[in-house]
Amino acid sequence: MKHIYIPGFLDTAKYRKMIPGLEIWLEDIDPKEKIETEYVVGHSMGADFALINWDKNRNTKLILSNPILLKRNFFAWVARWAKYLFTAEEKFPIGRWPTLLHPVLAIKRLFQLMNQDFDKILSEVPRGHIIIVRGKEDKYLCCEETAEFIKNKGVNLIEVDGASHDWEDVKNEVLKIL
Repeated sequence: MKHIYIPGFLDTAKYRKMIPGLEIWLEDIDPKEKIETEYVVGHSMGADFALINWDKNRNTKLILSNPILLKRNFFAWVARWAKYLFTAEEKFPIGRWPTLLHPVLAIKRLFQLMNQDFDKILSEVPRGHIIIVRGKEDKYLCCEETAEFIKNKGVNLIEVDGASHDWEDVKNEVLKIL
């Protein structure tokens, strides 16, 4: 298998038609469990999950789209996510609803991903093994502050004009890399 996709918060690989995928919002998958693939493609909090997995296994190349990365408290993230949803073209489509049946898992995963030191992990990923794609119009989650953090780490950052945080906005750019 050449790649595997890890979706963002309360999203599914099946809904995004990105198979194979890890359904981290539907199944209790340990981020330390080795992923056997050449590339891990992670979006948003799925990108953060991919970084944790890389830190434990160091066996894949990473293509991350709109990763969250920066540490903020729970309420700050909820506020940012709500602002994003309020302004997003795609609100919360029916294809994502199955994730709502797993609220305990979602909250557990959210806290698990929010409490990581991505600064340290990003410093250790070989520069030829990571590319980050960001929507330039992402104002709330992978915002300008996050973009500056990524640039300061010396990571290859591709910024997509006119794209927001939504996977569909950056998907084509990611697929070009694969």
